Amino acid sequence: MLCHLSIQNYALIENVEIDFTSGLSIITGETGAGKSILLGALGLIAGQRADYDVIKKTANKCVVEAVFDIKNYGLLWFFETNQLDFSDQTILRREIKNNGLSRAFINDTPVNLSLLKELASHLIDIHSQHQNLLLSDTAFQLQVLDAFVSNNDLLSSFKAKFRAFKNLKLEISQLIEKDKSARAQQDFIKFQYEELEQANLVSGQLETIESELSTLENAEEIKLALKHATNGIGGGETNILQLLKSIKSQLMAVSKFNNDITIQLERIESNWIELNDINNELEELEDQILYEPQRINEIAQRLNILNHLLQKHHVKTDDELISIRDMFESQLNSLASIEEELSIKEKMLEKLVVELTDLSVKLNKKRLSGIDKLQQKIVEVLILLGMPQSQIKISISPLSDFSENGKDKISFLFSANKGGEFNDIAKVASGGEMSRIMLSIKSIMCSLKSLPTIIFDEIDTGVSGEIAYKLGTIMEDMGKNMQVFTITHLPQIACRGNAHFEVYKYVAENNTKSNLKLLNMEQRVSEIAKMLSGDKLTEAALQNAKNLLMPNR
Repeated sequence: MLCHLSIQNYALIENVEIDFTSGLSIITGETGAGKSILLGALGLIAGQRADYDVIKKTANKCVVEAVFDIKNYGLLWFFETNQLDFSDQTILRREIKNNGLSRAFINDTPVNLSLLKELASHLIDIHSQHQNLLLSDTAFQLQVLDAFVSNNDLLSSFKAKFRAFKNLKLEISQLIEKDKSARAQQDFIKFQYEELEQANLVSGQLETIESELSTLENAEEIKLALKHATNGIGGGETNILQLLKSIKSQLMAVSKFNNDITIQLERIESNWIELNDINNELEELEDQILYEPQRINEIAQRLNILNHLLQKHHVKTDDELISIRDMFESQLNSLASIEEELSIKEKMLEKLVVELTDLSVKLNKKRLSGIDKLQQKIVEVLILLGMPQSQIKISISPLSDFSENGKDKISFLFSANKGGEFNDIAKVASGGEMSRIMLSIKSIMCSLKSLPTIIFDEIDTGVSGEIAYKLGTIMEDMGKNMQVFTITHLPQIACRGNAHFEVYKYVAENNTKSNLKLLNMEQRVSEIAKMLSGDKLTEAALQNAKNLLMPNR
């Protein structure tokens, strides 16, 4: 419920602070007094785009602030989802600077305009001729029928599964594309992997076989060098080991005369042992080195394979080749995992389709069960509104696939005359008829669930007399279940409100300004009398106004 409205520097309004109550509130005023300005300011709160031209020329910014009591609206989820502070008394504010910049706030927290608009859609409904276009919107038509047959819980379950269904279909589509892309390269990847796998790659092997090949190819030269070395160290008639042995014998004979010689003898002994070991190892190495043409050929072939792979994959080491092989293996494994994932998700989708089908059948049954009664109730209200011959027909047909609201296609059909041909409501109903049909629907819905505050913008256009009085009665009844504002020029409607506000213009400091005030009973009598007789009040008009207001005192 809208509890308080504050408007600063908006068009002709300099500063307005006004409190509102529940029930039906009437807003009246002369043409041009500023009723449309008031609606424009409320439109800013509802998230409509701002125009900096609305700011008073002498002001830097315009501020519109509305306080709503939302404790019975079940909107805690909205605040939690969007990480906003929740309060039973929630404040929506718009600020528009004269440079065109606009800011929006919810409970003093800056928000983007779309978020303000989303919340405002749960709090305020400005009903104008333009909104009658909703009647041709199938989503709105289903919303009306679902509210009437209490489909909310069932529909919430369906929508949650439908969102999961859409997301799952998208995931499956993406997996299929990924699978196609991978399979297009599968043969290539498989060939590359198998070629590397068959190469039996071993880390460090390249360096090892290059060394072995070098040895084998130079075996004779190496063998000669080793033979020469072993002969020099210990194999010839005069060799290093023999010379050291002789030197060692001579020094040993004189070492008893000088201790320093003993130390040198130990060093010579150590070198003799080391050289002897070297000689033995060189002899073993010489015996091992053989010229093997067949082995050279095998190693050369192996080296050619490795060099070919190195060049092909633009790398320098066998470790890099192993990494590439492992990458190809991973890609091949991912193909198998995509297939497995696809299979799992397709089974999940099949299950969701079964669940959605079951829910859509239940939705359809409940909708069909309420059609006749809803048609009857709309017609009953239309008869009260002076359309006794009008007929409404609600048609439901199956869709080929699931939609957000089930598997039903709905049409509201209308005939202005009994026995007449039914046609799409938007094609055959006049503007006045559309307004009354929409009022009928909203008057029915207001008793079914908590609706936002509704503001009727001159919905009484084109009606008068008894019909106007009945229109006022319907809005008064709506006010018993929700907060209703109506801007009207008709006394038959103005007398039905729990509260009556007047929008008026005045001149101050050579400037024309607009304001809004709550009328007391005496002022209300005078305002309704003006609506009956014009600016010149007569006793008859005043008495008539009192009579109209009497039931509402």
